[in-house]
Amino acid sequence: MTVQIDTFQPEKRTLGQILSSTSPPIRVPDYQRDYSWENQQVAEFWSDLIAFGGNNPQTSLVGKEYFLGAAVLVNNGSYHLLLDGQQRLATATILLAALRDKISEYNGNAAKQIQDQYITFEDHLTGGRVSKIELNIFDRAFFRDFIQSSPRVTGTAPTKKSHRLITEAYELLKKNVDEGWDAAGGGKKGFEWAAHVTQTLREHMALVTVVSNNDKSAASIFATLNDRGIGLSTVDLIRSFVLQQAPTSHREEIIECWDAMFNSCGTNLAAETLIRISWVAQHGDVKTRALYKIVAEDLNAGTSPLAYSQRLKLDAALFRQFRDGDSEDSDFQEHLVALRTLKFNASYPLLLATHHKLSPEERRKIAKALVAVVVRHNVVCNLDRAKLENLVYATAKLLSDGQGFESALASLRAISPPPELFEGSFAKLSFSVSEHGTARYLLRCFDSSLATTAEVTVAGADRVHVEHIYPQNPAEGSRWQEHDRQVRRIGNLTLLDKRLNEQIKNSDFATKKEKAYKDSRLEITKALLQYESWSPETITARQTALCGLAQTIWPVTLI
Repeated sequence: MTVQIDTFQPEKRTLGQILSSTSPPIRVPDYQRDYSWENQQVAEFWSDLIAFGGNNPQTSLVGKEYFLGAAVLVNNGSYHLLLDGQQRLATATILLAALRDKISEYNGNAAKQIQDQYITFEDHLTGGRVSKIELNIFDRAFFRDFIQSSPRVTGTAPTKKSHRLITEAYELLKKNVDEGWDAAGGGKKGFEWAAHVTQTLREHMALVTVVSNNDKSAASIFATLNDRGIGLSTVDLIRSFVLQQAPTSHREEIIECWDAMFNSCGTNLAAETLIRISWVAQHGDVKTRALYKIVAEDLNAGTSPLAYSQRLKLDAALFRQFRDGDSEDSDFQEHLVALRTLKFNASYPLLLATHHKLSPEERRKIAKALVAVVVRHNVVCNLDRAKLENLVYATAKLLSDGQGFESALASLRAISPPPELFEGSFAKLSFSVSEHGTARYLLRCFDSSLATTAEVTVAGADRVHVEHIYPQNPAEGSRWQEHDRQVRRIGNLTLLDKRLNEQIKNSDFATKKEKAYKDSRLEITKALLQYESWSPETITARQTALCGLAQTIWPVTLI
């Protein structure tokens, strides 16, 4: 899209002029980002103001201005929609509120002047007060009640990250104002200092404002600004486009959906991840950098913005459950925890697709098959991980296209390594210390397979350690010739209670059996008692036996 140059009216204006005289009032569109300045940016805003001349009431600033950047507005008749400059204008308002609150302790009329000229004004026709600047729908009420209302609305508490940032910005600026007041000497001198800071802010901090009277050009201006360096996130861009495309009657529900999505999965990168996962679950793989473009094209092609937002809301709640391993179905939960332990994040689109398209029993089977194929393909055979991810994404799309359970299972089976490749790879399987999370998972599964009941559950890594049967640091004279290769092999690993493990440390095999292994309640460790001695040949034999168990637990057929 191109923006008509003749719709712009550029003009240099001070902060005070923008906040006091812009008519109609300023509003941040609902599709714009939330308040996002962290303490560092707020502190820089303050230090720039003070360095310019705000710290000395005797400093003459006549004819001097500090350039803050640009503000872009679109006048739609009811509001000036603020497309660029929100963070600076909102932070300036927060600082004015902090100055207002401090000055009110000394001069109520001066505080009221700040309130009435730059923060809110009284609408004599309605009897209400109108904010000079309104933030987007996610921040509007909180900003009004916490910052712009004087006195503050009782019980106002932050419920979102942006609310917390607004609160932190106020607290930081109020602290700076209090310290500056006291440093100036308090009382009249403190008041004079605060008045000078207020004057510096409103009369000498300037922006170039660019105003368009063409409301229809707002979307193209918004997109162009981002292309030229505003740096909005993919989430900001998609949310803005969804709200721009939506009928007014749907916007409130759409906003509720996005709010729920943020509450489920967080903002920024977490939300971006969810949006991509939701898309991949329905349409196949898309790279993050292309996400905004492809979603926008889909909405332009006829997908309902409300339906899209409702799907995101549902998928966000599901994603959180999958990510946290939260399910009332204990078997399904076990598979979710396994996929998280194996760090296979590519599973989430397929898990979403199974929820939307399959029965609970079929979902459970696909989750089990996913675990099996990850163990066989990634962990044991160490094959191309990207290839497996691409196949899982394609399987998700296959389900979303209506192909059904059998087709999805057949798709996963197509990449499952054959038994001979699995056996050859398992014979060489080993784990470094940094890979003990995966090793623990395999050993836990072996233990469960050997057990006749499910009464014993292996505790977490803080209580049950991965034990090297032939020790990592053997006693002097006991080090094997192929130490580095043998010590890490899966056949040389077991699980052992922390207390028992600390007792035996680097002891020989006979000592470990007598002082630790015989007292273990874990089948995989008790099974070591059958061995008379421990050698590289014993490790190989045990590794072969574990391979047989693995072929049963994670079969080539996957279920």
